[in-house]
Amino acid sequence: MLIEYTGPKTRIRLVAGHTWSRDNGYSQDVDAGLAAVLLTEPGDDFRVHPDEPLLALEGGSQEMAGRLALAGIGSLEQLQELSEPQLAMLGAVTDLVFALTPATPGQPASGLSVATIAAKKPRAAKKPKPGGKP
Repeated sequence: MLIEYTGPKTRIRLVAGHTWSRDNGYSQDVDAGLAAVLLTEPGDDFRVHPDEPLLALEGGSQEMAGRLALAGIGSLEQLQELSEPQLAMLGAVTDLVFALTPATPGQPASGLSVATIAAKKPRAAKKPKPGGKP
């Protein structure tokens, strides 16, 4: 996952052998595990780089990419390699909804490609029954 350092550009950041500096535009491609840490660590100035292919998906967002990183998915290719049951399981874990379209030439051999990812709508709070306990 392409991660960007958004903190002060007057310093170099070195994390787990990866360097964010002026030389690389303060951007590094890292695995899902490190991306998850960088995106969730309080006080760290990291975000998913706007050029990350996962953000180009319909419904793609910083939050969505962070949820995928926490689930071990760090690239669009990894996501496209998942089967329908695996996507359903990933959706249950990440609270994301995945819509698939038939593969087009050049897509993975699985016969499916990811067309849409959108956050689930929040569930409405249950209303208490009349005369029942609150």
